[in-house]
Amino acid sequence: MTLCFENLHKKQLLVVFVIGVLLGSIPIESVLANNTNNDDPGPDFILNSVMATYDRKFRPNTKGPPTVVTIDIYVSDFDSVQEATMDYGLVIFLRQRWNDNRLQYNASEPMVLQGDSANLLWQPDLFIPNEKKGFLHSVTTENRLLRIYPNGDVFLSSRYSLTLSCYMDLKKFPLDDQICIMQMESYGYTTKDLIFNWTEKDPVQTEEDLKLPQFQIRKHETESCTKQYSTGAFTCIRARFYLHRDVGYYMLQAYLPSILLVVLSWVSFWITYDAAPARVALGVTTILTMTTLDSGIRATLPKVAYAKAIDIWMALCQVFVFGALVEFAVVNYVHVLRTKKRRKVLDKYRFSVISKDNAAFEIEDKFSIDDGKKKSNDKVIKRKVSRLSENTVDVTENGDLTHRDIDATDFLVDAKSIDRFSQIAFPTAFIIFNTIYWIIFFLFID
Repeated sequence: MTLCFENLHKKQLLVVFVIGVLLGSIPIESVLANNTNNDDPGPDFILNSVMATYDRKFRPNTKGPPTVVTIDIYVSDFDSVQEATMDYGLVIFLRQRWNDNRLQYNASEPMVLQGDSANLLWQPDLFIPNEKKGFLHSVTTENRLLRIYPNGDVFLSSRYSLTLSCYMDLKKFPLDDQICIMQMESYGYTTKDLIFNWTEKDPVQTEEDLKLPQFQIRKHETESCTKQYSTGAFTCIRARFYLHRDVGYYMLQAYLPSILLVVLSWVSFWITYDAAPARVALGVTTILTMTTLDSGIRATLPKVAYAKAIDIWMALCQVFVFGALVEFAVVNYVHVLRTKKRRKVLDKYRFSVISKDNAAFEIEDKFSIDDGKKKSNDKVIKRKVSRLSENTVDVTENGDLTHRDIDATDFLVDAKSIDRFSQIAFPTAFIIFNTIYWIIFFLFID
């Protein structure tokens, strides 16, 4: 009798359970949960129970001590540094850790949630003051990782691409070193409510094979930089990246071409000063090419109020190239003046010769008696005129007079002497300039 009653009771319970499930009065999840022997409740149950009374508008420990957030970053990519806009690009994993006692639960393992779940939690109001633009990566899903530990610790990792401003001192450009910073502050919470700290171990990590087109990352440092504004003191941390520029690109694109142009301008010193078109064309061509090269370099640089190292170099190279053209102008001027002076001396000499020849002709004509002697006098006239013509040919062909009556000391130097002096003076001056330039910018200017 007792056995029959128990069977009937089980059947009634089963019928009631089935009816309750069909009508929705008994949640099936609670039934399954009560029938499990697992000590840890399911993550859905934990999350729902925790979030039931959670308000993300308030920070942890609202009336207690400030919330401490420890931060570290992993730099996966360091984009090109742009001098014209004074900025640089970073791709980083920003990792934040803090404790929120409202998220404590009884379990042995942390909850790993999808990135968009972070929008349900309170988050530090971190912002980057020197950011120009940036975005959170979302291919193929939002690149965020959220972990909640049983003791209420929260770990949030996000992947960002950032373009950050970097004020550069370009006095030594392109032989310079730069320091670019990444600064993070709290936007609304003062130090009474929120504090940012770097993690004690490896606060800034970089990819092992990280390379930049023109720079090398020498080192990086971290520091605290609490800011004091009229609205209060706000927590701040800063990372410094020390960059050393590789000068190889500018050696090939600026220094070497300009050196070759300066050397090319010296070729005119070995061209005779009579070949004016060749020397003028060479000088003008080198000046225009140097100007074009200088303009191309300046186009990639910001307009600053001081002279850069590359500006001094290009300016002095233009001075050397322009000086080579001016040297030819001086040579040509000296040559013309000497030629005019010699022609005046020649005209005076020719007048003296003609006067003597006329006197000789008169004497011969006076004492001549027969036609035979007159014919001899004609020979004397022809001989005198022929001697004068030979002197004239010497001037037109050689440009120099060698007659003993012509004074060649009217000028201290002649055209050939100036060219010979320039052949030595210009290369020597350029070598001295190079020595001083590289010593100063490598050793004495910081």
